[in-house]
Amino acid sequence: MRDPKHDPHFEANRAWWDGVVPIHEASRGYDRAGFLRGEKPLCPVERAELGPHDARHAGRRSQRHLLVVRDPYFEHAEPRVSETDTTYVDGPKFERRRNCEWNHGVGEIVTALIDAGLALEFVHEHREVAWQALPSMVPVGPGTVGADGRYQSNRMWRLPDAQRDLVPLMWSILARRADDPTANAR
Repeated sequence: MRDPKHDPHFEANRAWWDGVVPIHEASRGYDRAGFLRGEKPLCPVERAELGPHDARHAGRRSQRHLLVVRDPYFEHAEPRVSETDTTYVDGPKFERRRNCEWNHGVGEIVTALIDAGLALEFVHEHREVAWQALPSMVPVGPGTVGADGRYQSNRMWRLPDAQRDLVPLMWSILARRADDPTANAR
């Protein structure tokens, strides 16, 4: 149930996303045009979990969520509000805008999917992500020769050895409508 008191937060987020989507679409990190031409592959996790059919229809990279230990894990009624003129991808600065974020734990998200009548096929946690989310992260694998390492889709990044097993950096979930004939086909 949507609480109307949060409408100003939702409006601020819509304005923030309206400002950053063009930057994301033009970024080297997403390289949407290259992806659509078949020149930029999905990252290894996306290829493995989406499969060839689903990957063709993805159209752009999946949303990824990074757990940062300095922030609370469990849900709060009020959002964390910040103002910024940058986004998480490469690109120019934009007009400073307010952004409101609510944390949604894995349990809350899984329960919402089940409550919506979806059938879960898997929930996976990952030690690696397809971008250098933090300055201390180290590359995994050789990457593409001549490419800017931070934005390579075939190179993964992880935390240093001492932190590698502390938290998952990304998680993935596959859910389908319960009446989908391809459900549980994996």
